[in-house]
Amino acid sequence: MEQPTEAQVKEFWERCGWRHTKSPNDYIARNWWTDPLTNIPQSLLPPIDLKNLFKYAVPKILGEYNIESYNFKQFESDGKCWYYAETNIWKKGSTKHNFEVLHDQHIAKNFQQGENLDETAALALFWAILEVSKGE
Repeated sequence: MEQPTEAQVKEFWERCGWRHTKSPNDYIARNWWTDPLTNIPQSLLPPIDLKNLFKYAVPKILGEYNIESYNFKQFESDGKCWYYAETNIWKKGSTKHNFEVLHDQHIAKNFQQGENLDETAALALFWAILEVSKGE
């Protein structure tokens, strides 16, 4: 699985509305981030997981894009599983019928493979959304 760098994670969350802010206590010299939904300062950016992606990132792009994600177990050996996860994103607007997402303009695709299904699916979604957000 391709893990994002700290800089990529920071860029991603900034595109989702997180803002760098001063510490709530002036005597503590730390980096703080303001949650775009609650406007409450946090000491850390949220982790890249499905819960946070669907809370902060997916709603930002759903008005303009369709998202398709799927995953499956590729194989199991000696009690260990190997998963495949893929996310595709299409720009809305070129559809002839409301249900024909494949007629929209394909904007981003990412797939990941790994032993942890949730992490694999989250990373595929993360990379695809990051690609879309860079194009805006």
